Amino acid sequence: MAASANSIADAVKSPAIKDAVRIALSGKNVFMNSPLVATGAAVTMGSLGLGSNDLGNSITVPYLGVLGEYESRNDGDDAVYKKVKTASETAILQRYSLATSTTRLGNASDGGINLIDELPGKMVEQAQRCMDQRVLTAAVAAGALRRDVYNSGTPRYLDWELLIDAKTMFGDEQQDVVALAVSSKSYGDIQKQKDSQNRPLFIPNQNLQNGLPGNGIIGTYGGIPLVVRDSLPLSGSMGTVVPAGTTPPVLTVTGTPFKAYDLRLRVTVGGAHGTAKFQFSTDGGVNWSADINTTTAGASISLIDSNVITIVGRNGTTGLTVAFAAGTFNVDNAYTVPPAVKQRSLLLKRNALAFWYNAAAAAPIVEFNAANDETRFFSHLYFVAHRYTIAPGGSLPGVLVLEHN
Repeated sequence: MAASANSIADAVKSPAIKDAVRIALSGKNVFMNSPLVATGAAVTMGSLGLGSNDLGNSITVPYLGVLGEYESRNDGDDAVYKKVKTASETAILQRYSLATSTTRLGNASDGGINLIDELPGKMVEQAQRCMDQRVLTAAVAAGALRRDVYNSGTPRYLDWELLIDAKTMFGDEQQDVVALAVSSKSYGDIQKQKDSQNRPLFIPNQNLQNGLPGNGIIGTYGGIPLVVRDSLPLSGSMGTVVPAGTTPPVLTVTGTPFKAYDLRLRVTVGGAHGTAKFQFSTDGGVNWSADINTTTAGASISLIDSNVITIVGRNGTTGLTVAFAAGTFNVDNAYTVPPAVKQRSLLLKRNALAFWYNAAAAAPIVEFNAANDETRFFSHLYFVAHRYTIAPGGSLPGVLVLEHN
């Protein structure tokens, strides 16, 4: 039976949906479906307290320090006491927010919608996605243990030998490695690799849940659980711009792309700056954005697709901005911009990353606006995302950043 507009409006105003979303977002298992958490590479804690001046500033992230080692003693000698200290490091407190809304008529659907069932899960998915992105960004930040084999002339991709060489950088703590995080491009490279008997080196996860790999762990490579995340930050930017057409204005591209895009731009409306329009594609010209207005010469324009439903970039965003020099646009103007980025893969030891957040603040605020018959949902993640300098319980870093083609 189709859901009526009235029944949906009543549902979103009811205490039931407020409680359902609140419980989903503030529960201790809210991030357990993240493969980074499921493998043990990241630990989450919902006990973060908030001070009035904390946002944007460094706060202390505690963890158990090194216990020390056993020492030889003669018969009758006292053991030397060494105090166990809680070590501390600092990280920046951040706030990320999610705001969404629904109207009475906008939710009337022939298919029937049970918002109490659907909305909590969708908001949890977005919270998990945010957590993954932020801890991966923390993982590759300056100061991480790195191995850079990128070569623009003779490309070096992630392969078996590179993985073994990388693991040896952890010395005798290799057994603490619990995850290998890679981009979808590197995952594709891995799937093609075979041993001398033509057997795949990648072993798929046979533990399926609803037909999908459990907790997002799609298999193992080199005996290590493999996590595929395109939110892994890349290093570098875009390559040399190749223009085409009648006297195209000079194009400059800045920023680090979310993926190794095969970027194309084409002018759809010619004329002067402010009149001309263009579109962009991130897959070599297969799919295009909506028209984007040019502005004044030299002004930065973010490459964002305004289409509500889009497969251009990452939900329409790219991480890139462009600027056009002075000139007149023609409809035959086009630009090709290849990627010039390093792929990154991460070897992660247990509890190498931390996501410390305020569970109470994550619980949603629900408002009803009678003036336009709209219900609004707000959720705020106050958190610190942190990479420990030394993996808890170990003597070496917990993250190794591999940079390769």
